[in-house]
Amino acid sequence: RNDVPTITSAVEVERLTPAIGARVRGIDLGCPMSEAAAADLRSLLVQYKVLFFAGQELDPNAHVRLGRLFGTLTASHPVMAPLDAEHPEVWEIDSYTEVRNDQWHTDVTFVPRPPAIGVLRAVRVPRFGGDTLWADLESAYESLPADLARRIDGLWGVHDGSDEFAAMLAARGGVGNRWDGVAYQALQRVRHPVVRV
Repeated sequence: RNDVPTITSAVEVERLTPAIGARVRGIDLGCPMSEAAAADLRSLLVQYKVLFFAGQELDPNAHVRLGRLFGTLTASHPVMAPLDAEHPEVWEIDSYTEVRNDQWHTDVTFVPRPPAIGVLRAVRVPRFGGDTLWADLESAYESLPADLARRIDGLWGVHDGSDEFAAMLAARGGVGNRWDGVAYQALQRVRHPVVRV
């Protein structure tokens, strides 16, 4: 059911769960978008937290253009090599090569300023399996008993990417990508609030 204002009359938004996710149909993300349409898309993301667009034909240039609708882009990853020199914002993840993550995680929290969002583009997917799952931590937090929520409100968590990425940084000669204007050369633990918007 389309229960939100749409980008155009041709766009359909289908809520996928009570807490998170919507499937958006009737928009070609490969085409340039007006600022008004981009603002509508950002509003949908804030409302549903995860948006799915099936059947899109995006090349790396369109992928980067789409990402820019949501703000300033970071490097593809602090440590991992980007797709190529022309697309430093795009990281190709291939589960048959060096990267596979089947644990619950939030991307790139081992840096002082993690990215606000991620734009994933599935190029080849298996006939079954291979899913990327999403969790709504806002709903999880709101469902906590009040005393538990109060206990965790002031806590800080230590984030460390060395288990997964130290060897990969070393393989690149100890020099990763530029992140916040500085070449990433070490994986150091950082602290973030356990509860944050």
